[in-house]
Amino acid sequence: MDTHVVARLSKLDEVLNQTRADYQNRERLRADVASLLRTCHTLQPRSGSFSNGGRSVELFYLYGVLPIAYKGAEYNVPVTVYFDQAYPKQPPRCFVTPTPGMALKAGHPHVDEGGMVHVPYLTSWKEKTSTLTELVALVTSAFSAAPPVYATAVQPKPTMSSPPPQVEGGGATGSTEASGRSRIGQGGAQPSTYARAHSGSRPRTGEQLSNFSRSRKDALVQSASEAVRERWPSTFARLVKGLKEQLDTQEQLQAEDLDDLGGTNDSDNQQALNCLAEELALGELLIGLDELLAAQKITLEDFLREVRDVSRRQFLCRAQRLKSAAVSAAAAPAPEVADSIRQLPMGGQQALKASGTSSSGLADRWLTGGRRL
Repeated sequence: MDTHVVARLSKLDEVLNQTRADYQNRERLRADVASLLRTCHTLQPRSGSFSNGGRSVELFYLYGVLPIAYKGAEYNVPVTVYFDQAYPKQPPRCFVTPTPGMALKAGHPHVDEGGMVHVPYLTSWKEKTSTLTELVALVTSAFSAAPPVYATAVQPKPTMSSPPPQVEGGGATGSTEASGRSRIGQGGAQPSTYARAHSGSRPRTGEQLSNFSRSRKDALVQSASEAVRERWPSTFARLVKGLKEQLDTQEQLQAEDLDDLGGTNDSDNQQALNCLAEELALGELLIGLDELLAAQKITLEDFLREVRDVSRRQFLCRAQRLKSAAVSAAAAPAPEVADSIRQLPMGGQQALKASGTSSSGLADRWLTGGRRL
């Protein structure tokens, strides 16, 4: 057997003997990890104590890198594989743990924002047939197709010849909470049985989780606000211009002699013209909103809300315009009705007068459908 393999297996036995965690099937854990270490020399066995919410748990884990080939170049992806005490009934938890100079890619298909790896093999993990060797091979293949990290600064490629600093206490184990926190910057996660039972994401201490949530929320709010400020002026510039033109046209109509338009210059006519101008402007706004939705400049929710408000206002303007126009038209006899009255025989006109119905009143009822507004 290769001397390097012997050394790795010896290290495995040493770490397992030092681990005080009560694993339900320690023999299966040792056999599975030994089988993996015979073919994968970039992962090292370790154990450590982790605290969260006042509770402490000691776990065995593997830390190292997974070599991948991407676009003709070779890269090393730092990972940590944790084994809960119920292993192999529960699958191991795999995390991508970026080192300084690296960052997780947002929206990766197999790695969430906390670094936790999600692949179908873990979802369909079977206690008796699933193996760590197959798991690592599938994760390596997924990362080769889409690397989960990217470089944020020029850093030397991580190799196993220079592992991250050991935690306090020497060796491969650390038992203090402070030593567990010192590993965060080096990409080591801090799992706990409590966090595992209540969350499927990467566990953190309460203070770290609160700080992370606040900073993440502030960053998202600031980013969204800046995007809205940049987008809306350019999106609605044409609509605002159109509305201004409509308002200018309305002002011009108000300044002109309304007698040329065929109506009287009373308050009812003025109100009808104002409602008509506003109604046309709102129609242009509806067309603009439809174009924005087609260009995916606004969301469907924003589109429906704006259309609802604009349509309601347009309906009210139309109703007010029709009412004002009807009242204004009722003030004078309709030409058609007046002509028809003149064409009546003399006896018919006298009968109409005797009934108390004037031409203007008949025109009023004809325009308003038999009822006065």
